[in-house]
Amino acid sequence: MRITLTKQQALVAKCTDTKHYNQACHVARIGAGRIVSADGYQVARAPIDYDGEAVFVPTHMMPSGACDVDLDGESLSIITVDGTQETTHEAVKYSDVDATWAKLTKRKPKACVALNVALLRRMLRCVEAKDGGSDKGGIIRFYVRKPGDAVEWRVQDAEGKPIVEGLIMPMFVNWERGDATPEKKPDAKL
Repeated sequence: MRITLTKQQALVAKCTDTKHYNQACHVARIGAGRIVSADGYQVARAPIDYDGEAVFVPTHMMPSGACDVDLDGESLSIITVDGTQETTHEAVKYSDVDATWAKLTKRKPKACVALNVALLRRMLRCVEAKDGGSDKGGIIRFYVRKPGDAVEWRVQDAEGKPIVEGLIMPMFVNWERGDATPEKKPDAKL
């Protein structure tokens, strides 16, 4: 069986490319029409055109681009233009991400804000802090006041002093449609 992943789907699978506290490698689950990657801190998922039996892919094997995942019995291959990586396929006890998602998102949001992906990437480039706890500057705080207001972000040191901070203007979207279709209003500027 071969499953083709787009670059976006492969990035979803790779987003939890970390070691678990017990040093077991994280896996992404492909199946039930979704690709899902989860660890104790985040969940990412995307729709996929595959609704078969679950396939578990070690996230450290995932490329940052499009690939094919080939499952042949107990052998799992990740195929890219650069070559093929192989490993054995093992069924993994995977938490019920759909139930967790439903539980954590059942309450209505208090505020909604739409941020531009390119602006978020540029914001992160100005943050030199390494991943880690707040004492290492690895925490970014977002302050959302009202949906039309600028979103304030701040990285602080252990004493609470800002290391770097900024504002990002929200994008105007049609929230009633449930998608990110821009409205006709021009984006607000700082």
